[in-house]
Amino acid sequence: MSPLVAITITWILVIARFIIAIQLTRIGRRQKLPNLLWLASFFYITGLGDIFFTLSPFTQFLWPFFLSVGLGEIVLVMFIHETFYQGRKSPYLVFMVIALVFLLLNIFSTTFVYWSPFNWIWLIVVGNQAYKQISTNPAVEDWVKIRYKLVIAYSLVTLFLPLYTIVWVSANFVPSWQALIYSPVGGVIALMVNVSFTTLGVVLAYLAWVMPESYRRFLNRNYKPPVQDVVEMQLSEEEIINKLKA
Repeated sequence: MSPLVAITITWILVIARFIIAIQLTRIGRRQKLPNLLWLASFFYITGLGDIFFTLSPFTQFLWPFFLSVGLGEIVLVMFIHETFYQGRKSPYLVFMVIALVFLLLNIFSTTFVYWSPFNWIWLIVVGNQAYKQISTNPAVEDWVKIRYKLVIAYSLVTLFLPLYTIVWVSANFVPSWQALIYSPVGGVIALMVNVSFTTLGVVLAYLAWVMPESYRRFLNRNYKPPVQDVVEMQLSEEEIINKLKA
């Protein structure tokens, strides 16, 4: 993959992140759901970080990108806490401390960005628990259920970057790994895989949170609302999110 192709894809991903963020902001304000505003902040921050990363060959400034990765972890903690726990006791303080540690690592880093796997593992676990609560409810439309599957899917895909962080750190203690990772071939492989997984993650996030109307109708093509539970049927998807408990 040439640098030009990688840069082009990155700019497309930046645009996609901002589209997701704007959509979440609109829904969050309209429905008065602060949890979605936290998630919108995550996409705003990571989108800005990607801009600085793309411009870094010209500006020589990578620290804003490193900072965006760390700040993104913090707002992601707040999104998970407010979405899946609804004011109940949660382990968010533990995850916040971990996020702050990764923020400091990235602030003081000059050559490598540290991605945390912990928030994404947490999101996968609580997202799966929430999905199980609505998966058999006939009053919940199919597209809402699939949205949760997409959230879990892009969380799994996003785990690749934290796993690469673990491999990179481990390479400092394993000479054979170090030789591969720091070689030109290793750099090309890392670039291709990183761009591929990041692209897939953003595409899945776009389908989950923006979800074009035509795609939503396609997902709902076989849905038949039950005659009973009229009140539940009238709930918006955002209200269903607001009712979920981990």
